[in-house]
Amino acid sequence: MDNLKDAIAGLHDRPDFEFLVKHLSDMKDGYIGDLTSTASVENPQILAHIAGCISVLDNLIREINDARPTGS
Repeated sequence: MDNLKDAIAGLHDRPDFEFLVKHLSDMKDGYIGDLTSTASVENPQILAHIAGCISVLDNLIREINDARPTGS
């Protein structure tokens, strides 16, 4: 495997691959939910951590979806 697109093409039909993608999405949703916490809003370090986690997960999910073979 030389790149993400090749890796995704080899793995995208596996049920555990779909579980992984869903898990990443669920993690992102969990961090988005954490933004409603008073402790998160009042602490800039926690807020920055949550925002960073959301950004990383969003980028991973987008890259995976963009690399999927057409028609998947």
